[in-house]
Amino acid sequence: MKRNKDDKSLINNKDKDIEIMAIEKPKRIFKASLNNNEFFAQYKDPRWQKKRLKIMERDKFACTSCQSDEKTLNVHHMVPYRKDTKPWEYEDDELTTLCEICHNDISNIIKYSNRVIMSRCYCIESAMETEKIMQKIDGMNPWQLESVWKMIDILNKY
Repeated sequence: MKRNKDDKSLINNKDKDIEIMAIEKPKRIFKASLNNNEFFAQYKDPRWQKKRLKIMERDKFACTSCQSDEKTLNVHHMVPYRKDTKPWEYEDDELTTLCEICHNDISNIIKYSNRVIMSRCYCIESAMETEKIMQKIDGMNPWQLESVWKMIDILNKY
């Protein structure tokens, strides 16, 4: 995936350029127990700063997605936020270092994916089928996922 500079969209350059979604500033859903100031104050807490530094050191101060070591870095939670869990209370393997661009792109893809999934869950049966698909995808490595997309492309031609 790369960013198209003209229209700020994500582009997939595998076979041809396909716009998949417009980049927009992600809107954060805040826990009912925290207001915006309290939520962002957690990221100034010395415990988070220590955890953040530890993760960046582990990842050799480079983005784990694009491998850049020259861009502004963020620590990304790879799992959904858990209610009443402070940012520094997540396990190290639940966090990764991403550059600002990759972090924004991944956050937008997650937001888009959640919207797509929610639109498919109109009854318990459809929700259960969606869950089965997500469980299968969750266990796949990137090469397996690539093969699945190729098979889907072939099936869509018929």
